[in-house]
Amino acid sequence: MNNNKQGFVLVSTLAILTVIVLLGMLSVANTTSEYQQSASQTRMANARAVSEAGQAEAQFFMVNDGLTKVNDAMKTYLTAFAASSKNAATDPIIDSSNYNAIITSLNGNSAFTRSGTINGNSYATKIKFSNMRADSGSFSSAGQDYWMEYVIETTGNDKQFKRNVITSGNMLVRLGRTYLNQFVLLADDGGSTGGNYYATGMNYDGPVHVNKNWRFAGSPQFKYGATTNAATVEMWNCTTKKWTAVSTQSHSCTSPDWGGRGMKYQEPKVDLPKNSFSQQRAALGLDPNTSTVPTQSQICTALGSAAPTGCNSSLGNGVYVPNNGSALTGGIYIQGNAKQVQMSVNAGKQVYTIKDANDKITTITVDYTANTTTIQPPTGSAQTLTGIPNGQLYANGQIVDLRGPARTGALPSPAPENSTPSVIPPAVASKSQLNIAAANDVIIQGDLVYETDPRTDSSAKNVMGIISGTGSVRIGTSAPNDIYIHAAILAGNTGKGFAVDDYNKNAPRGSIHLLGSIAEQSDPPRGVGSIGSDGVVNIVNGYGDGFKFDMRFMNGGTVPPFYPATTAFAARANWPEQQSWRED
Repeated sequence: MNNNKQGFVLVSTLAILTVIVLLGMLSVANTTSEYQQSASQTRMANARAVSEAGQAEAQFFMVNDGLTKVNDAMKTYLTAFAASSKNAATDPIIDSSNYNAIITSLNGNSAFTRSGTINGNSYATKIKFSNMRADSGSFSSAGQDYWMEYVIETTGNDKQFKRNVITSGNMLVRLGRTYLNQFVLLADDGGSTGGNYYATGMNYDGPVHVNKNWRFAGSPQFKYGATTNAATVEMWNCTTKKWTAVSTQSHSCTSPDWGGRGMKYQEPKVDLPKNSFSQQRAALGLDPNTSTVPTQSQICTALGSAAPTGCNSSLGNGVYVPNNGSALTGGIYIQGNAKQVQMSVNAGKQVYTIKDANDKITTITVDYTANTTTIQPPTGSAQTLTGIPNGQLYANGQIVDLRGPARTGALPSPAPENSTPSVIPPAVASKSQLNIAAANDVIIQGDLVYETDPRTDSSAKNVMGIISGTGSVRIGTSAPNDIYIHAAILAGNTGKGFAVDDYNKNAPRGSIHLLGSIAEQSDPPRGVGSIGSDGVVNIVNGYGDGFKFDMRFMNGGTVPPFYPATTAFAARANWPEQQSWRED
């Protein structure tokens, strides 16, 4: 009996253990299934997130570097329009018969096939375009708007899991005139016939175009590539010790870094203006689109209450601010030479201290907050007027000395390349948008920098142009070593450019730390270099070029007031507007 009971207990125990084991196995199975399901959901979510990241990258590309690709696809038609006698206010820049060719070019461009990796997960994107059309209501002499439909398809991957996201919409392509500040360096003549060349240590981080006469030695850097109207350039041959005409990307020991974009030959020529009559008119408050010199009568009428007695017969040297007795009606007008124009910032206000040809000093203070301008003449009481200057300062002669405030101490060593040393006070207030122009030379004798640096503050609004009408923009002999200049510089008359006085004398003067752009007819030497056996060049006199492109200038995004444009048009902005989203 006891044995039977023991056997029953044993069977019962085994049954219970079996149930427990089965329950445990079921629990493990459920847990494993839930874990696998959770892992799958996580990977699916990762794939979706990667797809969305690919979509965002595609949108960013379309707005930025994609604009270059759109310009490439339209270049033939933009060039033909510029060469025609058609009017952009009434005639389409892109004829409808060319729409399909542009769409085909864009869809065949490998740049619109994108890919990337995020945290080990990959995505692949294809951007496709269709149905190009014009917005006829946008036509004006300044440009035109065009639309095209787009589809962005992105597949995100997390191992074997995929998510496919598709968005579509319309992309606005805004065509506008090509402004002359859209190049970190633009020259009609590269100066090779005068011994000028581009060498190791010369770095350009924006678009560069030279129409003709261009030489290279060593490895200058061109982040956005380079273009020329010429069929050939000259490159230094270290074996023969001679300059050789080539139409290649490199030659012998000369191997420029083209930033992956290359040197493009026989690109359209870019012409430059040969006078500053438009800027003279702008300073007077006249129509800057008229490019003829204003008459004496027009000048006196435009000066208004600022016109002195006897103005119609002659205008004496001095500083004039056009106004109607209570409010400003133009910019700042200087008759004759300006012996000095010093710009400074006082509590956010823009201050001009101007010494005229007679050594008389006028101080002009622009208060953006109060919307007033105070003029302190050489003698007498100050006058406060409503409004601010329109941004154009013009001297009907030379500006012999253009500068900002003096430095407050010594520069760091080495002088910084990508920032402004704190010892250099600002010359251009955060709210100032200026164009400084002269009929003849403009000579820079000191630092000229923005109060708000656009490299560190993307909301920066301050901008300045410096234009010489028939002369050069020069760095004078009193300028400091390692000079810092923030500006778009233009000197377009024959044989003129951005020059350095006595560039071939005395010891090296460091670098010209330019943030902005240069447009010039002829690129003069700004320093003297010695080419070593390895092609490396060392500066022995004058300055080296430490030019940095103001990225706001790309495709005409930011332009100083009354800064000239060419007769050519280009795509200045892409704006995709998403209208649908789905997941396959």
